Amino acid sequence: MKLPDKNTELSVSESNKLFDTGWWENKSEREIVEFQLYHRILCLPSKIFHRATEKVLGRDVWTHEFFGDNRQDLIDEFEGKIPAPDIFQIMTRLVKLATPKKPKP
Repeated sequence: MKLPDKNTELSVSESNKLFDTGWWENKSEREIVEFQLYHRILCLPSKIFHRATEKVLGRDVWTHEFFGDNRQDLIDEFEGKIPAPDIFQIMTRLVKLATPKKPKP
């Protein structure tokens, strides 16, 4: 099965259809991460994506790292643009994600 290009943003409907194919079952962990990391809507079970990401990056990946600006950090780490974060950076990102944004006046 040919997967959509990483630059193609999938709709919820398209992601659900892709999920139903079980496309990841014959893919390596690297291939799973290489595809799913660039698509915001999950196209496979989250547990499989999480586990594959940890194996490919060679470290524990916290759930919050998949969301918001943290997702781009995972992409940059995967592409070798930045090193893996230390625990202080991981916790700082968690606090930032959990802190409510103040409404603009």
